[in-house]
Amino acid sequence: MLCDRGKGPDNNVDNIMMTHSLRPHTMEGHMAICKYVLHHSGNTVPKWFLEVLGVWGSRLNECDCCVEHHFSGLVRLMKDDGKASALRAAIEARDMPAVPLE
Repeated sequence: MLCDRGKGPDNNVDNIMMTHSLRPHTMEGHMAICKYVLHHSGNTVPKWFLEVLGVWGSRLNECDCCVEHHFSGLVRLMKDDGKASALRAAIEARDMPAVPLE
């Protein structure tokens, strides 16, 4: 099944993957980007920080669905709800100096 490829860590199917099911060929590009940007074994950047970039890029693109998707990954990987919320608040305000990162 096509959506089996789009299941997340909680065995759920993300909204973006359900959307791709309407035009399955578009999922190939999406999966390739995810594989090479977020999940490539050669990455040296922590995955939680890649999710921060995902939240930021998605906010710049004004894609609320993707913001939620990447923020969920950020919260799961960071394991610090307060810091994750502070990151998101700074991103939502487009106030990069307020982002609580060193």
